[in-house]
Amino acid sequence: MQAGIKQIILVGIGFLSFNALAMDPGEELQEAAYEGETLLVEQLLSTGTDPDGSTVFSPLYCALLNDQDNAVEKLLDGGATIDHNVFGLAAELGRIDILERGLQNPEFDINFPAPLTFTTALKIAKLYKQEEVQNLLIDNGATEDL
Repeated sequence: MQAGIKQIILVGIGFLSFNALAMDPGEELQEAAYEGETLLVEQLLSTGTDPDGSTVFSPLYCALLNDQDNAVEKLLDGGATIDHNVFGLAAELGRIDILERGLQNPEFDINFPAPLTFTTALKIAKLYKQEEVQNLLIDNGATEDL
């Protein structure tokens, strides 16, 4: 049985130290997003914390991974970037709303593989049988030959 991205990353996040005494604002935002602590997310963003965080797993990625929709919206409203890792996770989860927002960026390369998975969103959508996602990606220029 093949492990999903969510399972692999949950293990990875478990190894991250969430020690409040040593945590920088980016890590604190990452943890708050993952836990769905939207008031803390808002507070950190309002004090100038980078909405993309400071670790390999962005706060947006962590919130999306843990189904924290309110935190996802706060981060997006606060300027978080839909990078290729977030885009790939959105493809796995069937999150058309996130994919459509990512596609609004004219510089976004839909065929660039996500660094965490080394594969494209289209391949991830096919793997997880997300037909609506596949159609959206193909309609927006995703190709299978990469």
